[in-house]
Amino acid sequence: MTNRTPPLHARTYPACPSVARESRAVLRELLDRWELSELYESASLVLTELVSNAIRSGQPIGVAFSRCDAVSLRVEVHDRGPGRPESVPAGDDEESGRGLLLVGALAVEWGWRPTPDGKLVHAVLSLRELPD
Repeated sequence: MTNRTPPLHARTYPACPSVARESRAVLRELLDRWELSELYESASLVLTELVSNAIRSGQPIGVAFSRCDAVSLRVEVHDRGPGRPESVPAGDDEESGRGLLLVGALAVEWGWRPTPDGKLVHAVLSLRELPD
């Protein structure tokens, strides 16, 4: 597991579509400040997928960002919904079902753990592992 510092940004949002936009704006600001702006494209896709899944719970969503090291970012999304995040095969004509496959392709590590009131899903992105 990747070492990390405590979250440098943590916020709770209502479960609504604007969460993705609002949390991406925070992400951009933090990455610029941390001089990791090269991670924005991949990190924003991962963040959007995790937040989109969490919105389905219909409960408030926690989003946190932290640095793992000089070139890595950890994104965490907490929701109060039951169940575990799983990749499911999607047909060619289906518009959803590929989000966690995308997260797995872009992150150097991702996973989840149950919490007393739901689950926490995380992904780690690193400049060392950016796709060409």
